[in-house]
Amino acid sequence: MKALFGLLAFTLLFEVILGTEIRGGLEMIRKENPMVNSQFLIDMLGPFKYAHSILGFFITVLCALLGIG
Repeated sequence: MKALFGLLAFTLLFEVILGTEIRGGLEMIRKENPMVNSQFLIDMLGPFKYAHSILGFFITVLCALLGIG
């Protein structure tokens, strides 16, 4: 149980950092190039977009295993 909670805490921290970096990068690109299409920005994320989604799903599964929520 303690190991699952530690894994959950680490995964949450990693996902928050990953999401913040992704959003910050997109905002900087948008600020420097206001004419850039939104779909282009999303396509530019590549595997990071999927990593963020997969981590969110993993966190949901860990919470279910721990009985949180």
